[in-house]
Amino acid sequence: MRNTTPHKSSPATAAREGSKRSGRAVSLSSPAMVATGEKSARAVSATATVPATPVLTALTFGSSFRPWLGVFETIRVEQGVPLFVNEHWKSIRYSADVLGLEVMRDFRAAAERLPELSGRWRWIVTPGESVQFFTEDQGRVPTAYSLALAEQQVCSKNWDARHKTLSYLTHYQARATVRADEAVLLNEHGVLATCAMGNLFWVVNDQLCTPPTDAGCRRGVVRDFVMRHARVKEVCATPDVLDEASEIFVTNSWIGVRPVWRWREKTLPLGEKCRALRQAYRNELYNQLQRVKPLMDGEIDN
Repeated sequence: MRNTTPHKSSPATAAREGSKRSGRAVSLSSPAMVATGEKSARAVSATATVPATPVLTALTFGSSFRPWLGVFETIRVEQGVPLFVNEHWKSIRYSADVLGLEVMRDFRAAAERLPELSGRWRWIVTPGESVQFFTEDQGRVPTAYSLALAEQQVCSKNWDARHKTLSYLTHYQARATVRADEAVLLNEHGVLATCAMGNLFWVVNDQLCTPPTDAGCRRGVVRDFVMRHARVKEVCATPDVLDEASEIFVTNSWIGVRPVWRWREKTLPLGEKCRALRQAYRNELYNQLQRVKPLMDGEIDN
């Protein structure tokens, strides 16, 4: 299940991998061209599947636009079926409430109007605006990840560390500048906080651990899934603890549960705890995708 060849992508390559999307952007509220902010994504008309609100106008020309103030969620969609919708709904409402934002619409109401494609469905809440769009994406992700320590840090007290805010630059910069698939960020106290694009888990002495949210990580939907399905200890630890780990894995809503095969100079196997959680997550996806028969052969686990 793990790679056998070290990942040698350059910072520029990592940056491209972090932003590229293969497919089409579909506004769930407008047949007009949609600004997705993603390279290689082309907008298509959604007339046949969804109704209308120009995302570009809402996010860049609205009188209340504030580039630092907003929250978002990214929902994985398989053949038109959004996954963990209620969990994402709870998450965006919680983050919006912390930032003093009002969610103007129930995004879940548009779920039945998604095109029958696979990709990312994004919800965005800014002052006075709640917009959404879908981007087709069938790109594959690594079977296992290489991991490196980033120079960038998060501040444990900052909203942009603990919520999915529009201030995402630090996380993106961290991933773009390490020579690995994913980056680990410390907080201002020098302890493990988060990965650039997901949450971090490790096993030491048979104990599954993860940073606490007050260290500067997000309450991710898949993180919560792992917390519900395993005995996890929230630990404030320095990065040296990963040198002792028997297994490491990362999670987010797009990749699910993915093992880390390389940390610094250390090579790791696919561990039993990660294997069990991957299977539990896969089973949950099967339950949610039971009306999508072609995916039952395992294609959902890239």
